[in-house]
Amino acid sequence: MTTVEFGGGPSLKSRKQFANLKEGSHVPKYTGHIHQIRFRQGLTYGEQTRRLFNEYPQLSRSVPDISLRTEKRRLQEQKANEDPYETHEFPDGLLPGYTGYIPQRKFQHGDRYRVETDECVANSKQDYGEGKQKINNLQRTIASYSKPSNLNSNRIVKHFLDYHRAYHPSEMSKMSDRRLFTEPPIPGYQGYIPRIRPTELGLGTRYHETTRKGLNRFALETEHSMTNWPISLSDTNTADPHRQ
Repeated sequence: MTTVEFGGGPSLKSRKQFANLKEGSHVPKYTGHIHQIRFRQGLTYGEQTRRLFNEYPQLSRSVPDISLRTEKRRLQEQKANEDPYETHEFPDGLLPGYTGYIPQRKFQHGDRYRVETDECVANSKQDYGEGKQKINNLQRTIASYSKPSNLNSNRIVKHFLDYHRAYHPSEMSKMSDRRLFTEPPIPGYQGYIPRIRPTELGLGTRYHETTRKGLNRFALETEHSMTNWPISLSDTNTADPHRQ
């Protein structure tokens, strides 16, 4: 048994035995809620909590039964191991008035409820079976192939990476995935693009060209606002690094 300084110490049962506490008493310095404890005086903490335990047994904390926890764990494991493709059918079919979900039910017309629901359940079960069979076939096909082996060991790969970093220090080791501000978005983008609505930049051109001009125009205005250089509406390609 380790000491309290190292995260150990006696257990709760050992502390109760050391303090000679009776059944239902709390260990002194317990900071949890105890019903009616603030209205009782004149007794020790252990004796007072024992009396409250006897007066209000329904409010006391009870240790869960081990059998109940075992049964709950067994049900959880059973549910986790259930086959998701297994369907639980009614032995006599579905009765009219059933409000649960029936797959493909809304696409059935012109027949009795019993016939339509039986057909939907049978078709769904067949589809699930075919899907399960495809997954099993795919898994068997993957397992039949031999595991690929590395052409080079980790030491050789690390050697080439270190060589490139040592003799080409100015080059980036990996490309950045952040695109440029003036790069036009793909058609269908619903975000805000500056300068394409209040000016004539958004007239008579494709979406790609319109957004490119608007972004370049905004970048150019931002650049000139810091330098106080003159600017005109025709200057839309100056800020584009790909068109210089």
